[in-house]
Amino acid sequence: MSQVAETSQVKTAEQLKAELKIAMALEADKKKADKKEKLRLANLEKDAEKNAKREEEQKKRAQEALDKQAAAALKREEKQRESAVLRDQKKAERKVLSDAAAALKLVENEKQKEAKKLEKAQEKVLRDAQKVKDKELLKEQEAAAKLVALEARKTEAAQRNAKLAERHAELKVAGRRRPRATHFVFTGKGLSQPQALSLRGKVYKAIVDRHAVGETVEIEAFGEIVKPVLFGHSVRSYLAKLEEMNHLDLIAIEAPAEPAPETAPEVDPVEVAQETAQVAEEASSAKLEEHEHHRESDTKTEQHQHRRENSNKNRKQGK
Repeated sequence: MSQVAETSQVKTAEQLKAELKIAMALEADKKKADKKEKLRLANLEKDAEKNAKREEEQKKRAQEALDKQAAAALKREEKQRESAVLRDQKKAERKVLSDAAAALKLVENEKQKEAKKLEKAQEKVLRDAQKVKDKELLKEQEAAAKLVALEARKTEAAQRNAKLAERHAELKVAGRRRPRATHFVFTGKGLSQPQALSLRGKVYKAIVDRHAVGETVEIEAFGEIVKPVLFGHSVRSYLAKLEEMNHLDLIAIEAPAEPAPETAPEVDPVEVAQETAQVAEEASSAKLEEHEHHRESDTKTEQHQHRRENSNKNRKQGK
């Protein structure tokens, strides 16, 4: 029993020692925690002091900026008042100078008016003396211009007829029939101006709109394109007329299997009648345009003479 008691006492001493050790460790941790808390509180106090100092400095700088702005505003206002006074003085000086210049200009204008009146009177005398000569000269010039225009139209018509005859000679094949054309080449030239509303004119416009000068175009494919505007007529007759006028050249890309005997080309009576009507219409239109051109020229001459006579009457009445 004594041994058990001793063992119990030894364990109790060890427990006390462990408990003391734990208590000392807790005390050390508490001291560390208290030290950290004191340090944290000290840092907070320092931060508060820094923030307060920084806010004070910001307020001071803001007040200084406000003071500077107020001073600058006062300075600008003073400068503006001085500038306004200076502007008023300059404005008054300019007004005095302007009034003096206006008075001087008024006197100068009166002198110029008198001089212009005298000059106009002298010019009128010279114009009246020249009018008779100008009228006769104008008549001679108009007669000469009409003669030159007439000769120019005659020359142009002769040149066009010669080119047309030359073109017919180029297209004529002696002793045999031309092979059936499969393509045409747009020349971009031409000896006529097809009317836009005629079927030939519509075919020509389709060529100009879709193909470049020198381009080789298949006739059958082109015929399908213009088929809606031809009302069932063949496109070949219109292409042949355009070839005669040198707007295009008909060519055969594929040679025929064997030469065909010389026979007259197949002609559609409806196409022939229509082409004849179109040729007559174009000729009539050309004559009508020439007549209208002469009449317009004569009308302009008469209007010009009428205006000159009215101008002369007005001058005489003003005189």
